[in-house]
Amino acid sequence: MNFFHLNCRIVGRAKGKSSVAAAAYISAEKILNERTGLIHDFSRKRDVIFADTVLCKNAPSAYRDRAVLWNAVEKIEKSSDARFARQFDLAIPNEFTEEQAKELFYDVDHIFTDQGMCFDGGIHWEEGNHHFDFLVTTRPFKEDGSWGTKEKKDFAFRRDETGNRIIDKSDPYWWEDKKNPDRCGIRIPDLEKNGEQKRDKKGGRIWKRERVDSTGWDKTEMVEHWREACCQTINSKAIECGFSFQIDHRSYKKQNKDLVPEIHEGYMARKMEQDGLVADRCQINRDIRQYNFVLRQIKELASKITNQIIGKAREILGRFKNLKGSIGAVGKARGDDGYSGTTAERDRESANTFGGSRELKS
Repeated sequence: MNFFHLNCRIVGRAKGKSSVAAAAYISAEKILNERTGLIHDFSRKRDVIFADTVLCKNAPSAYRDRAVLWNAVEKIEKSSDARFARQFDLAIPNEFTEEQAKELFYDVDHIFTDQGMCFDGGIHWEEGNHHFDFLVTTRPFKEDGSWGTKEKKDFAFRRDETGNRIIDKSDPYWWEDKKNPDRCGIRIPDLEKNGEQKRDKKGGRIWKRERVDSTGWDKTEMVEHWREACCQTINSKAIECGFSFQIDHRSYKKQNKDLVPEIHEGYMARKMEQDGLVADRCQINRDIRQYNFVLRQIKELASKITNQIIGKAREILGRFKNLKGSIGAVGKARGDDGYSGTTAERDRESANTFGGSRELKS
């Protein structure tokens, strides 16, 4: 396995979804939705080999029963746009056995339960598509086991283009919480149509308010955090099991790779392929895999050619250095007796001088 896949989506009332129905699907069970009276029956689903519910700190033990948990969720969430759960599907390396996948299941759940969410998931062992399908709660728990609040109202503060609070203590609307200095900023007045600030019954000024996530789970960067944590957990398990592969949760773009990412195929597309039909999404992925294969081959060939050229250049450079050293050694040998220039002419001059002196003696 050389890819990472984690998909996250919201199960909410606004889109007509039900966390009870999702829980029945991921576990291949039959569960009654007490709010609607509908029975969601996925007991005929054969690819779910394991399912379990893991509770976080402060969650009532009764919620170990997924039917009790998710019916309680839908009861506490009353708004028309209520978010019941986050649903994830996480690819399992095909190299892992069923037993290793179960061990990995309990490693992954800690990523979410340690943050205060209940984790309810199943292992779906489809051919060529082993994955976890799991739900996590969106509302925290109080110490007494009751449901906490997902968000609260706070002052709306002026922010810059990047979304950060503007810090300017000289501004007349600057405000700071004495008990919590980090909770500060320039408040925005709530104005009447005539431009004057609204007042409450006691004459106090009214400021604009906004909803603030009390858990931090709604932040955009949280999804990236969960992706990275799941990837590291899989890689650690792979090492523990003696596998050599390691995966990367980052996109090809962030990895500076020119490869094209595959698209999600989905159950219906794979079912069509199993029935002997050609699904467009599966065909697109086959084309992408072929493209990426050819691209890798080209890069490998280019790398080999480059390495050969570099090796040849180093060989030539080495010969040149040896040749240059030999020439230098020859020049140094000729200059050992103090001669320079054309040695043949100097030898003749020496010979003439020597001969002349002999003639004078005679």
